[in-house]
Amino acid sequence: MLDCKILGTVEVSTGGGAVRPSAPKQRALLAALLLNANRVLTMDRLIDAMWESDPPRSAIANVRTYAMSLRRVLTDGEPRLVTSKEGYLLRLSADELDASRFARLAKLGRTAIANGDPRSAVGHLSAALALWRHDHAGVGIARHGAFTHWLTALDEQRREALDDYLDARLALGVDADLIAEIRCSIIEDPLRERRWGQLMLATYRAGDVSGALRCYAQAHEALARGLAVEPGAELRRMHHGILNRDAALQTTEAAPRATPHQLPPAPAVLVGRQDELAAITRAFEDAESPPVAVICGPVGAGTSALAVGAAAALGPKYPDGQLYLDLAEARDPAATLVQELTGPGPHRAARLRSILADRRLLLLLDNVSSAADVRHLLPATPASGVIIAARRPLTTLDTAVTVRVAPLSHNDALGMLAALVGTEEVATCRDDAARVVRACGHLPLAIRIATARLLRRADWNLADLANQLLSGGLDVFEADDLSLRTRLLSAFRALNPLSAATLELFGRLGRADVTAYVAAQALGITPIAAVSALDELTDMHFVTAAHGRYRILPFPAALASELANTSPFDLVSR
Repeated sequence: MLDCKILGTVEVSTGGGAVRPSAPKQRALLAALLLNANRVLTMDRLIDAMWESDPPRSAIANVRTYAMSLRRVLTDGEPRLVTSKEGYLLRLSADELDASRFARLAKLGRTAIANGDPRSAVGHLSAALALWRHDHAGVGIARHGAFTHWLTALDEQRREALDDYLDARLALGVDADLIAEIRCSIIEDPLRERRWGQLMLATYRAGDVSGALRCYAQAHEALARGLAVEPGAELRRMHHGILNRDAALQTTEAAPRATPHQLPPAPAVLVGRQDELAAITRAFEDAESPPVAVICGPVGAGTSALAVGAAAALGPKYPDGQLYLDLAEARDPAATLVQELTGPGPHRAARLRSILADRRLLLLLDNVSSAADVRHLLPATPASGVIIAARRPLTTLDTAVTVRVAPLSHNDALGMLAALVGTEEVATCRDDAARVVRACGHLPLAIRIATARLLRRADWNLADLANQLLSGGLDVFEADDLSLRTRLLSAFRALNPLSAATLELFGRLGRADVTAYVAAQALGITPIAAVSALDELTDMHFVTAAHGRYRILPFPAALASELANTSPFDLVSR
């Protein structure tokens, strides 16, 4: 097992001890590989990161030389540094990189804060911060090009974890050590308003009202000098409360809670969705009513990925945070969101609306089956906004903008494939690449799964992949935790019983299309009932409708065939 470190100086420890590359370019190459573990780094991206400008003609040869030296270090009995036509990929497990361990512990800490358990939060967050051996990631790495973004993002994650840790400490009580710790953190980051708020609150709770007011004056001076701005609304409210000896500030419940940033990671590859992103952005511009965007499309078309990408782009408009909720897992969505924002409290939609009324929050609601699932979660004022990834159009949400996501165009599907496996390979084997994306139905999820299977088979090329995809049914669209069949079954289970039986009918009949009359006859129901069931299948993007005929889509057809030949026990066990 390797022990790789980027949170400070860059080094790798093996059974033979720690290795710290002394040559700047070799150190930069190692840092780039660690920061992009388990992803292919193209040669162009590496050169851009390692040379600020005007790379030498020998840059490619130099990178290969540095990589050859690192390959001898990056091994624990099996090679970890993999060479491809496009560049290099470093294989690491999550526990082998300090940045991954830090992210996991920080997330546990944030969850504990949201659950009203500051003691556990302190434990997780202090362990996370202990992994940092310096105030900055990648010490000794020149910050230009891609490194500017990679390392700055890590540094910001450390600041947020420290903010959360100090909030959790405040919730457990105030002592001199905590006040000193907050002051030291402000020396490091004097323009971070949240820290000044923590210092004001801790000083006030320690009984030093005048000291708390001096802290506000110091914050005012620092912000004016450094950014030419006044303190924000949260600091001004706290200042007003201290001036009026607000008793509520003395309670641990009044401590400023961590600003939630719960969005899943934005997709690394989001191809061909510019029009949809633009439509979502327009829905959030100058909205007089609470902006709500509903994204829907076939299983595997990337509705959730688009929702996350759009939420990440809109995030700066919502300074009070972003909340994420998967409705496939939440038993009481309103209660969950209230607890995320306030800790244990009333589990009522009215309470949620009260909380959202004076905050600028963005809600991302995933795997929504019906309007009834989310109607009680929508804010009453335009201060907050909602993005919904739904299984069907939610046309009864009056003010919602519906964004329909179709499979990618052929060229965009090829572009996504190229982004995942390399532009040179797709350009060289364009016919085979075209066969791959057609076998994937131009669906982003299917393309992602297919490329994952390709990347783990060093002896395969695009032709091999295309041949397998065209002959393997749904079985070939599974890789690690990604499964097209699982997603289809999840959508199938959201159908009402009659619609589910109608989908299975396609498999029993072995037909690509039916009329409502044929479905009614086969199922022993009225034509009106058959139309209702087929319309639900249309809404759920299992079938398309035209001129009275309903045609099943290819992947739902494969599922219907399986359902027709699967016992109920087998279906439940999947």
